[in-house]
Amino acid sequence: MNEQQQPQADPCGRPVAPSRRGADWMFGGVYGTVLASALLAALDQKGEEYTPFYDASWVLVTAATAGLAHGYSHHMAAHHGSAAHRWRLLARALWNEWPVIVAALPTVLLLVVAGLVGWDSYG
Repeated sequence: MNEQQQPQADPCGRPVAPSRRGADWMFGGVYGTVLASALLAALDQKGEEYTPFYDASWVLVTAATAGLAHGYSHHMAAHHGSAAHRWRLLARALWNEWPVIVAALPTVLLLVVAGLVGWDSYG
């Protein structure tokens, strides 16, 4: 922290930890992309019917669940204070996991388009 930055405080005067936003958005983006790619590879079964809508729903649900679990783990590692303050910190920790979900959206959108247009599975 330099001289121009002042530590943040909540309305009760307690210091609030600085946001982890620095490189976390990039981590979340990479994590979401790798997660979506791995799920897409795992959901492709040779000889089974091609189900792009089903696959898209699984990719989206899994990305959201992974983001929520990651945010909750950060919250549990450092929660303290009153109950209301802990709920605000939990909401912030969960909100900060948006890059995981956003990074999975291109895969989800391509699967939805594939289902609408009738693209066949490669292979």
